[in-house]
Amino acid sequence: MSKELDKFKKDFAPLKKAAEKCQNDYKVHTTNREHHKQMMMESAKEIGRAVQEAKNGGATGDKLADFITDKNVKVVLKTVATADKAMNKEEATLKKIMSSAGTAKKSLMDLKKKVEKEVAARKKKKTRKLLPKDSKSLAEMEKLPKEIGDQAQGLEDHIIGMEAILKWTAAKEYKGFEKIAAIEIKMTKADRKGRDTGETDNRAFDLRLVQKAHNGVKKAAEAAKKLCIDALKANKAGDKGAAKSSLDKAYAALKQIEKAKAPYDRAFKTMNPYDLKTMKQSADGKKIIAAYTNMGNLQKDAKKAVVGTARKSV
Repeated sequence: MSKELDKFKKDFAPLKKAAEKCQNDYKVHTTNREHHKQMMMESAKEIGRAVQEAKNGGATGDKLADFITDKNVKVVLKTVATADKAMNKEEATLKKIMSSAGTAKKSLMDLKKKVEKEVAARKKKKTRKLLPKDSKSLAEMEKLPKEIGDQAQGLEDHIIGMEAILKWTAAKEYKGFEKIAAIEIKMTKADRKGRDTGETDNRAFDLRLVQKAHNGVKKAAEAAKKLCIDALKANKAGDKGAAKSSLDKAYAALKQIEKAKAPYDRAFKTMNPYDLKTMKQSADGKKIIAAYTNMGNLQKDAKKAVVGTARKSV
């Protein structure tokens, strides 16, 4: 009997590996999908802001077509096109994962039936005296169907059934973007300001906005260091007033860095380990983490420079 058990285990090993790969790939690509979706939905709001700016400059209209030539709207639409292309790519990849999951599930269920059939046949032979080795093998074989079934059920619960419920397509997301953009364009300036303030933290993991924040932090950090050099030069020349002015501006730059980085500090602080692990497995997630980490390094270096300059200027 140990030979049959070994064969079943040998057959199960690659199927288990395939099932686990499907689930891991699904997590990674659905995370990517969600990042691109968030980028597109945020772009709809960015279009609203760009339209508001155009209206402030005298432009009129109440639909996207009325502002299609605006330079700021054009920039956002390029981001939308990039996100749309990426989501279509993810859709194609997820379809392949779905197909692989379906194939793996069928193979697992077929193997489960074979093992159950073998176990049932062995149990029917009540009159057969089992050797200790065979008795142990039967006990192990009886546990195998559940393990195989758990893998198949995992594919059903986490991939096949999930996608059947969601019925997600990139085309649906684009239509969603168009609907939100239409609402944003008609939104009043006051309503938009109140909404944006409340949503600052919720936009923390939009890759485009993270990179924008990172660039802002980098610029402020560079400015702070330059102002520190100016303060030291002025102090050395005996111009205390100029030294203080430069140092005050350097502290203001630190405040800008703190403000830009704050939403990401809160978002990462409250992120659960599972989401962080999933983020680390996605291309966009890795970029977001790298940008956030570098923001921290830039903030630390700028603060060190400003504090050091303040001590030397006293």
